Amino acid sequence: MPIEWATISAVVLPFLKDYIRDRAKQLARQKLDDTFKNITTKDTLTKLNETFTDRFSKELDSAIDLPTLEAEPYQQALKAFLRNHAVQDLLQAPLDGQSPVDWKLLRGTWEEFYLPGGEQLIPLPEDFDWAKVAKL
Repeated sequence: MPIEWATISAVVLPFLKDYIRDRAKQLARQKLDDTFKNITTKDTLTKLNETFTDRFSKELDSAIDLPTLEAEPYQQALKAFLRNHAVQDLLQAPLDGQSPVDWKLLRGTWEEFYLPGGEQLIPLPEDFDWAKVAKL
């Protein structure tokens, strides 16, 4: 049941464009140098999200019992998850060359994330290893 970037990118890429614009405005207000702006290009964030999706999918496949029956709900959940500003901030933290991916915050965000309709994201399997996803 691999969740492929191609299947969720149509939803996430427009969000990334808006996220970059909002982040650039925020950085301009903070008067940070142009170095960070160059690091967080759309191509960089796209590749980062693609890599995260691949690693998330592989870990999910190893932890899930019935991948083909549950693929769609997880795919929809991942689309919503990646369209969250806090998640994008967490994913790009390592781009500074010093910070690791804070997998505990990613895990907590997944567990506490509410969709616009008020429902929570589908729970991940008990064996899902956020630390492994972050480490890879």
